Amino acid sequence: MGMRVVAGGIMHETHTFSTEPTTLEGLAADRGEACFRYAGTNHSLGGVIDGCRELGIDLVPTLFASSVSTGTIPDDVFETLADELVTLIVGALPADGIVLTLHGAMVSAGYPDADGEIVRRVRAAVGATMPIAVTLDFHANIGPLLVGEATIITAYQTYPH
Repeated sequence: MGMRVVAGGIMHETHTFSTEPTTLEGLAADRGEACFRYAGTNHSLGGVIDGCRELGIDLVPTLFASSVSTGTIPDDVFETLADELVTLIVGALPADGIVLTLHGAMVSAGYPDADGEIVRRVRAAVGATMPIAVTLDFHANIGPLLVGEATIITAYQTYPH
């Protein structure tokens, strides 16, 4: 039996000075098989999909939400997406590892390091021994929470992405 990897993420580059609100509708989300639309694209999720296919790894996509850069994410929006992401990841287990496609500059009203908080929640749900790889934008804000909870952290190597 081959490797099985679960993937998901919430990608938002928060512009804390922006007056444009970040909404649940604005953070367009794909779930499950719909995430495979990123295959073959110059996108971090596309790279995960293509890499897994190339290596014969069974990839189970969960939730991928993204938005253009807008203001700080309200707590209700962050909680809704973060809770769904963690629930879907746990529901997709067992797995040999998890890949989280994040940005590294996401801020919610309650979590200045919202990316780190997502990784913390996933780690709490899957346990200390599960490998968690995180992809980030190359100008991410990498804090101690994210570093402490992730197993592997990598940044994009292409632009545009």
